[in-house]
Amino acid sequence: MIDTTPTTACPQCGSERRLPIEYGDPNEETRERLLEGAAIYGGRYLDPDAHRWFCPACQHRWGNP
Repeated sequence: MIDTTPTTACPQCGSERRLPIEYGDPNEETRERLLEGAAIYGGRYLDPDAHRWFCPACQHRWGNP
């Protein structure tokens, strides 16, 4: 399992609340996390410019997966 613990707060607003961005075809576990609001869906494909973290406070995305 990938470590989903970010090392920093949001670099734009400083909020400590952040969500992992999930990519690919979601399996059942991922779908549950998305429905619970514990992650957001970044799309089916992971490209070189993809981000790992999302800040719900300011909608900023950062970090590489």
